[in-house]
Amino acid sequence: MLGDVCLVQCCLRYYKEFEPRAGTTTFNELLNLAEAGDANATKALAQQALYIGRGLRLIIAGLSPAVILIAGDITRRGTALDR
Repeated sequence: MLGDVCLVQCCLRYYKEFEPRAGTTTFNELLNLAEAGDANATKALAQQALYIGRGLRLIIAGLSPAVILIAGDITRRGTALDR
């Protein structure tokens, strides 16, 4: 699950860039903040989703898979990205 750890760490890093004084240290806290309406938490999750999408675009173009399955921490609460 190295990829999962990297995705979570990058998302937390984006949040700290947007909110330098933030004390958030876990992905669950970041998800809770986004669900509570924190604009910077939502922005960090959206940025991570953008980069995941860009990476998947390359995989789709190169391999043309019939199905792509996304699992792990980043998918636990999709509602945070629905905004």
